Amino acid sequence: MTRSEIVEALGPTGALLNTIGIPAGLLAVILWMFWTGSAALHETVVVPIVESHTEYLHQTSATLRSLGETQCRQAETLQEIAAGQRDIHEAIGRMGGVQSGTRPPR
Repeated sequence: MTRSEIVEALGPTGALLNTIGIPAGLLAVILWMFWTGSAALHETVVVPIVESHTEYLHQTSATLRSLGETQCRQAETLQEIAAGQRDIHEAIGRMGGVQSGTRPPR
């Protein structure tokens, strides 16, 4: 089979390949396959990954917000405990047991 017979057998595709050349035609086919494959991959792989990552970030944000609130409550509680201990220390000091600024004996 000669080149002209192959071009005629392929019809319009053969005429296009004859005009632009076989390497350019193969490159066009490969690019088209890559383009359609990437579109299918986008819908089946990329979109679900992005959606699950977005959900993860929302959950992490909510967790961090909750931890921040808990730390604020802990700080308030620790300040109340420190004030109570200061009051106890001052009361013991007033009773003559401990000088201000020192620790009581153990």
